[in-house]
Amino acid sequence: MLSAGRSTRAEEIPVVGAQQSEQPEDIITSCPKCGAPINPSQEDLIVTCRYCGFTVAMAGRDEIKSNSMLENHLHAQQAVEAAQKYMDKGVFRSGVARDAQITNAKLRYLPFWAFPVTTYTAYSGTTGAGLAGEIHQVENAFADKRASKLSKFGSLLKAGASAYLESQQKKQAPRTVSLSFSSHYIWPILARRSAIAEINYYDVPTAKKIPFDVGRVPSDAEFLNTEFKQEEAKLKVKAEVENRERNIARGKVDTLQSCSVDATVGDGELVHAPVWFVYYSLSGENYLILVDGSEGKILGGGKPLFHK
Repeated sequence: MLSAGRSTRAEEIPVVGAQQSEQPEDIITSCPKCGAPINPSQEDLIVTCRYCGFTVAMAGRDEIKSNSMLENHLHAQQAVEAAQKYMDKGVFRSGVARDAQITNAKLRYLPFWAFPVTTYTAYSGTTGAGLAGEIHQVENAFADKRASKLSKFGSLLKAGASAYLESQQKKQAPRTVSLSFSSHYIWPILARRSAIAEINYYDVPTAKKIPFDVGRVPSDAEFLNTEFKQEEAKLKVKAEVENRERNIARGKVDTLQSCSVDATVGDGELVHAPVWFVYYSLSGENYLILVDGSEGKILGGGKPLFHK
């Protein structure tokens, strides 16, 4: 989670938790398909040719055929305007966009692995704790950024928290329940070992993906390659999904006693997504905001804690 006032130097991609990976023994210096030069870093395990779009694994030189992309729909000025609207959000911030100086707006294509995931979760716990239990369930549901189905809390949004919780208060003894539910996801994960700090959460719009077409990548855009393989990404996704399902189960009862998650992760697809890195300075501090080039959404970024 990005804290307010985080600063970054203007021409760097901020990272957290950077790790070193082993350099492949057989370095590819040219595209196996078109012969164009390729200059991978020692962290890159899968490389996409900027000239023909051929995607190849560094070790073994195997072609990666499940490769797609999202189209960029923003010009630099549109990305800047989206970032400026985000700058001014907050009770103690006003005039940030007016006083800030935009120092750079750079389009980068980031690689994501996207996996279909099906889960079956069985859990048991106690319920029927009245108002306290209802508050506990609401907090768990809204704390889950990936939750998309909050049907139980539709009346909460319409009538207000106070009225809803009062109507749900019941005088009954706690009881033990054993229930189950199933879920299906398309789950993306950034295919970079160095996590980008400003991406608080990015639900990659995979429904809008198209086959990878190098001709649709602007020539001045920076293209980041993949730093871990599908097998490693699948393990990370499985752990994330299982954690989410446990959080859902926890939100359905007052006290969770047991929870078993069976997650089946299918074959992944490599998706390159356009992200605008908008850098700006204010009062001697440097900040960065990330804007989704496909849909124009803010992915995260730094803002001053106070500004008048």
